[in-house]
Amino acid sequence: MHMDMGDGIRVRAPRFRQVSLLATGALALAVVAMPDTASAAPMPSAATPRDIHQEVTRARPGDTVTLPAGVTTLQRPLAVPRGVTIEGHPNGTVLRIARGAASEFGYSFMITPATPGATNVTVRNISLDGSRSRGIPNNTGGGVKAGTSWTIKGIRASNMSYFRIWVYRVSDVRVLQNVFDAGFGMSGGHDNIGGGRSSRVTISGNRFETTTRGNAVDLVAPRTVTISDNVAVGTPGREHSIFLEGPRTAVVTGNHLTESSITVQGNGDYRGTGETVNPTDVRVEANTVISAPSHGIALKYEDEGVRRVAGGGNSILDNEIIDSGVSGVAILHCTVGAGVRSDTVAGNSVLNPFARGTQSWGTGCGTVPSNGIAVTGGSAELSNNRVVDSRPSSNTEYGIYVGAERARVPLGTVTLADNKGQGLLAGISNR
Repeated sequence: MHMDMGDGIRVRAPRFRQVSLLATGALALAVVAMPDTASAAPMPSAATPRDIHQEVTRARPGDTVTLPAGVTTLQRPLAVPRGVTIEGHPNGTVLRIARGAASEFGYSFMITPATPGATNVTVRNISLDGSRSRGIPNNTGGGVKAGTSWTIKGIRASNMSYFRIWVYRVSDVRVLQNVFDAGFGMSGGHDNIGGGRSSRVTISGNRFETTTRGNAVDLVAPRTVTISDNVAVGTPGREHSIFLEGPRTAVVTGNHLTESSITVQGNGDYRGTGETVNPTDVRVEANTVISAPSHGIALKYEDEGVRRVAGGGNSILDNEIIDSGVSGVAILHCTVGAGVRSDTVAGNSVLNPFARGTQSWGTGCGTVPSNGIAVTGGSAELSNNRVVDSRPSSNTEYGIYVGAERARVPLGTVTLADNKGQGLLAGISNR
């Protein structure tokens, strides 16, 4: 069944089932396209927040609720039941937190599961304005809190004082083709996509504009996660990096980052929220990282004094790192026994590392001279990597540096094969 009331609320239901609809022809209104900047002022929706809440609440599994065009102001979170799709109108839907509604959104989100069992939900093609510029305080009014088996697609999130998308203790979540910017106003410093302790999560095709703030992605202790084909456009002092802290089985591939980096590390900083885990079976492959303020791609083992699950068996393959602040690729061992399996670094291209002009890097796990690829301890296989310094005055001492001064973890078995370099002051490696 398909019920269409102009530019008001529309509900599509599976065939042979009737769906009642509060929206009437009176809800139709003149509409404008979704704005690209804060200077564009979309018209208010004629549908009231009560209309939208009632239609979403009464929707049944299989229903699709199309929200009205224009701006609708929310006084409380929009809670979505199991099996329901909510989508924006083709002419542009904006949901905005109302002035004075902060108490309803404290440590909460604009769109949430109606119950812990509200699974199999799709949220798509909606612009979310968290009203930070209208006085909504910090830790208030995030974007979307995912439930199990949720798909979040085509969302535009800005002007928020809390996480834009939150994925925590759920499974089978897809976060696809969303945009994070300051179109409605500047967001706070929370992660754009944050959370953790979730499994089977896919984050793909998202864009993190220069104007947003916070990490692009930061997930703690995830299992079986894919982060692919995202674009993060940072600027100095406002990077949009990718962090996986304590992942077990993950793929990070095809991402393009500017003034940002990729870090895969243990979750010792969060040891009070569950077991401490070091990275295990993570593949970082075919990413492009340009002008990272520090390292380009780092794999870090540490337990902060509490070891529960050792890691290892990770791979950094076929990435391109250009103009990183220090090493293009780094494997950092900070705690004895935190990484117990050999890692692989192969096929990477590093151009002009140590771009900030320093001659050494105190990694926190030992100090290394300028290099393209660093391994401070543990065991690793490094092959077919290429490190080039093309600057008129080279600043790269070694293509690959193995070991570290004042290393916190001794070296294990490290093998080097078919690595190449150009323009290096001391040669391809110190071995």
